[in-house]
Amino acid sequence: MGKDKLEGWAQIECYLGISRNTILARGYPIRKDGGVFAYKPELDKHGKSKPIKKPSDNLSQSLTVFDNL
Repeated sequence: MGKDKLEGWAQIECYLGISRNTILARGYPIRKDGGVFAYKPELDKHGKSKPIKKPSDNLSQSLTVFDNL
């Protein structure tokens, strides 16, 4: 699982494309043992079970609400 291991917040944030705060808030499986690390398959599985809404999804919903006023 060596190639699937991400070490440090920078690698994890880059892989997921979201900030540390968002990763923690969404409960991603991050491990801490002498440093922070995570495994790609575990992150992918978690992401599929709790998909991240893109800002454009929220924007289109907001525009629909305002159009109906």
